[in-house]
Amino acid sequence: MERILISFLLVLLSSTLYGQGLIPTPAEVYAAYPSVDWKVLAPKALTDVPSSHILPHPPVGDQGVQDCSTAWAIAYAGLGSLGYQRYSHNWDALRRSPAFVYNSNKINEGASCSGGAFMSSVAIYMSTTGACSWELMPYDGKQSNSCGIQPTTEAKADAYRNRCDSRKLEMPDLVNPDSYRMAIANGKPVAVAINISETLQRVWYSGQDYTADSNPRGRGHAVCVIGYDDNEGAPNAPGGRGRLIAQNSWGETGGRNHQGLLYISYDLVRKGIFKEGYVLFDITPEKLALRPMPTFFSETITVSANGVSPTAPVNWIVEGPATYEPGHNRLSIELIPTGAGPVTLTVSIDGERPLVRTLWAKDRRAGAAASQPDPEGSNAGHVALKTNANIPESTNLQWQFEHNPEDALYAQGGNANTMLSPPALRMAGLARASTEHENKGEIFSVSP
Repeated sequence: MERILISFLLVLLSSTLYGQGLIPTPAEVYAAYPSVDWKVLAPKALTDVPSSHILPHPPVGDQGVQDCSTAWAIAYAGLGSLGYQRYSHNWDALRRSPAFVYNSNKINEGASCSGGAFMSSVAIYMSTTGACSWELMPYDGKQSNSCGIQPTTEAKADAYRNRCDSRKLEMPDLVNPDSYRMAIANGKPVAVAINISETLQRVWYSGQDYTADSNPRGRGHAVCVIGYDDNEGAPNAPGGRGRLIAQNSWGETGGRNHQGLLYISYDLVRKGIFKEGYVLFDITPEKLALRPMPTFFSETITVSANGVSPTAPVNWIVEGPATYEPGHNRLSIELIPTGAGPVTLTVSIDGERPLVRTLWAKDRRAGAAASQPDPEGSNAGHVALKTNANIPESTNLQWQFEHNPEDALYAQGGNANTMLSPPALRMAGLARASTEHENKGEIFSVSP
């Protein structure tokens, strides 16, 4: 009885000591997020993947008391793994700052480090803004009220050179271990959302594998899958054969051999233990580039492929609420919005890796709107937005803001709050509302 009580108190104490902080992405937002295209992201076929593989990954870190697991999973573990070759195996130079990412995406205002963030918001932020080095914006997990610090100009410039894009795993890929095996075998980590149940806490702190869970409920948390092993476990053992290997952000307090890595059975994956999944891939300077590449577009824009020969055979693929027509030469197209939502643009030439970019089409004809901002504070840096459209009060609104070309944010509900910082004195945004009759969206522009 005493041993049971001690174990219970250990789990209870541990759950209060370590931050978590993943806010589940609303279903309609996750549905709109671009899905993985295995032909583009995973040229190595499933039949060619080895029986086990683990990606190079940063030393296990410790998020401490801050609710920033989303930033640790994507910016620290995910981007850290992707940048291994580019930084010549130098982890000190490669190490990215979770503070840079979390401070700009957390739902709570001010300096508080509690509350967490949407994983989809962090994923988008990483593709448009990136993450600066740890040195330029150090992280201190012992501080619970230090998350109002904003990055310097130097940190922002460094972050833009260190970005990663992502594609979501949808059903049935989300519950198929082969999806993670294929991603890892092709050099791409997968950030996932998981609930911190009592069972998970117990096996974590006891150094065991996570093989079964009769009640997988708890606060949301993010980890990064960086490996797999088909031979771990046994057919008749709990969880069966096969494990995914995920890097956690609770230091070396637990996991297999107390090394900070969580081994998750394929069986649990099939049972839906992951609630969201984002396959990550690097954005590095390439010979082939696209100009311009705005975050939003509401009118016809010309997109050109740069850095290649004028006679190069360029292939264009446009997916989403947009179409295109040939431009003034073979290296450009006229991109035309046909609705509102994410547009995936893929361009490739022979012998080069395809470029895949996501931008948002905006439809001015729809009816949802937002009011002018209500500045708070002498510097008018904080703005509050409210809808003035004639829609039911209970309607779930999806907001997307553009502070500048490399800073985007989601918020949910009828109201939204965001920050403007110099020189971003103007803001454009998109509000979409699903009603019984139609899906409405509107672009608004505000200036404090």
